[in-house]
Amino acid sequence: MNFKTKQQIRIDIISQYLNGELRSEDACCALEIGERQFRRLVKGFREQGVASLIHGNKGRIPHNKTSMKVSNKIIQLYLGRYNGLNLVHFIEKLRENNSHEFDSIPTYTTIRNLLLQEGLIIPYQKKAKRKSHPRRKRYEKEGLMVQIDGSPHRWIHDCSPFCLTAAIDDATGKILAAKFTPTETTFAAMDVVEQIINKYGVFQMLYSDKAGIYGGGKRQGFTNMNRAMNELGIISIQANSPQAKGRIERLFKTLQDRLCSEIRLRGIKNIEAANRYLEEFITAYNLKFSVSAKDQRPAYRKLEELIDLNEVLTIRDHRKIGEGEILSFEGHKYLVSRENGHSLIGKTVEIRRYRDGKLEMFLLNGVKLAYECFEDLKRVA
Repeated sequence: MNFKTKQQIRIDIISQYLNGELRSEDACCALEIGERQFRRLVKGFREQGVASLIHGNKGRIPHNKTSMKVSNKIIQLYLGRYNGLNLVHFIEKLRENNSHEFDSIPTYTTIRNLLLQEGLIIPYQKKAKRKSHPRRKRYEKEGLMVQIDGSPHRWIHDCSPFCLTAAIDDATGKILAAKFTPTETTFAAMDVVEQIINKYGVFQMLYSDKAGIYGGGKRQGFTNMNRAMNELGIISIQANSPQAKGRIERLFKTLQDRLCSEIRLRGIKNIEAANRYLEEFITAYNLKFSVSAKDQRPAYRKLEELIDLNEVLTIRDHRKIGEGEILSFEGHKYLVSRENGHSLIGKTVEIRRYRDGKLEMFLLNGVKLAYECFEDLKRVA
């Protein structure tokens, strides 16, 4: 009969006590048990021998042990349909989906131990300590600060990477809006802002990184996003480090895991279908992960009736009109004119590019100009 070390020690100490080699006080101290329990062990040892020290459940199969059928089904699902999901997400999917014919879903620990035994997941390894960045306190009201950023990533398996531009409320952690586009652009950021305003209202501050579209680098101090936010009465703030906008950085880490998995499970293969699915995902995400603001009164305000978002959320450039009332813009020459026929030579023109691809030209006093493409300066390779 094989005994574990603890059992063998008990046998030795009780035997020494019964042989008169050890006092009961010393035996209790060595076994780290009370006198009453020691007497019970001695009585059992005298009556049954070493068998009394074997636990009564030894060799019995627990009534709640996960069956081999359920274990095999879990492994099959993890390797198949839910391959690539993190453990928590995988267990959520098992509980959400009733088509797997489980009488009951095993606990997190049971599933984790099963997958560990099969070598399908690796134990969590504690990361080396890095420089600590204390978290900034959340704003108290929803709508006070919105964090925005873009994340280029391979959001769809077997597709080239593209960008997800998303905005999150600082007070609640709620995803307010998001959009997939081929690259991170000013128009993508403007579309996200428009979604927020249409759904919730005008927020107070926009917090971003120092990417060029938000006013960093060579565009320090002014971009079309800055100008548009200023017209809407929204304060633009650029963070000095990724840690400063940690909420949205952590959001993208979660999305690159969960959102990619959900897209794959639904068989989504292109940006258009991914954008259609976003609203459903955001609703489910916010129900699960958002928190309540300290002050339940939102800080959003209603958009003024005179403001046309389509005009505000444009890209604007300025050019001077040269001889022959011609200006150059993005590889094209345009012949411009106005109704009264007065000369426009030397005048500064504001060129507005709209999100639908339309182009319009205005004098700085707001007078709209007619134009036609005069010459294409782009060279064909």
